[in-house]
Parts: sequence; structure tokens; C-alpha cells
Amino acid sequence: MSERYEGLYRYRRTRVVGGVFAGLAHKTGLNLWGLRIVFVALVLLLDFHRAFVMLALGQMELALVYAFLGLGWATGLGLVIYVILWIVMPLRGPARAKPEWA
Repeated sequence: MSERYEGLYRYRRTRVVGGVFAGLAHKTGLNLWGLRIVFVALVLLLDFHRAFVMLALGQMELALVYAFLGLGWATGLGLVIYVILWIVMPLRGPARAKPEWA
């Protein structure tokens, strides 16, 4: 069984950027890539929901306008929350193995 740590933490072994999602997945036992995909899908859905609605209603021109204007508050809020968690959460877990070429 893998090590468990107290509280929220970033997990060093499976991190890609800051280890925030790796730590959340390690702590909760959720699938790491599933957690990342759900986060990205949620941000895209929140930012592009007007474009999706216009597309469903057959308003292609408005859908394209909303798609180009889409990146907004959810993307910014998601990045801000990720950076705050990156700063606040301690880094735990075994170090990643360095590749032979490094």
C-alpha cells in the first residue's frame, strides 16, 4: 500500500506541473488523469457554455463569436486556484526517478 500523508499536499512522484492534482488524486484515491480531464472539461464547459447553447439552437454565427470570446472567468479562476494551492500545499512523496539522459 502506498504512503498516506495528513492534510492536503502536492505529490512529487506523479506530478506534471506543480503536483496539485497528483496530490489530490493520491489523497482521495481518485484516478489522476480522470481528475485532470474533469477539471479541464468543467473549465471549458463554464467558459464556452454560451457557444454550446448557440450551436444547439442553430445559431452558428453567434456560436463562433462566443467561442472566440470564450476564455474568461472560469479559466482565470481555475488558474488562480491552482497557483494558490501550488503555493499553500506542501510537497510530499518520494522523488521522481531521473531519466538516464539527465
